[in-house]
Amino acid sequence: MLLPLKAVISTKVRKDGKSVIYYQYCFSSTHRVLLNTDIAIPKVCWNAKRQCVSKGLPAEMGDFEGLNAELGRIRKAIETIIEHGLGIGERNIGVYVKALYKPDFKVDTLRSWNYSIANWKIGEKVEVVNGSNGKYLRTNPDNKVTDNLQHLIDFDWIAP
Repeated sequence: MLLPLKAVISTKVRKDGKSVIYYQYCFSSTHRVLLNTDIAIPKVCWNAKRQCVSKGLPAEMGDFEGLNAELGRIRKAIETIIEHGLGIGERNIGVYVKALYKPDFKVDTLRSWNYSIANWKIGEKVEVVNGSNGKYLRTNPDNKVTDNLQHLIDFDWIAP
């Protein structure tokens, strides 16, 4: 997926000698948002070209492979939010992404249509279900189980 999304490390160094890694989402030529990953490492252990934690990370600061896997999970979560926002026609996608994103984001907090109030509701319970045609989302608006979201996003990378 070619979204204007990249991992960057803060230029500010904290008192503990670490800098925070952010995902920068450029949603227009002049606007961008920084999304905090809550991962902080020494700046010298960041590979800016590959956008990952380098092998030189001291063991006492964590496992570089584990941190890179977590960065990958966070990136996929952000991409999911962006795709969903674009899919529902969100006008201010930057604000939408910033409002929904949290470093521990789970797919079950996406906006969904609440039929009783005829408006979008943030935090509607959404679950990934294995169906005959692959994985899809299931919602529970108005206390009725609805399996009509298969057309929204490909969620094959999620383990139910």
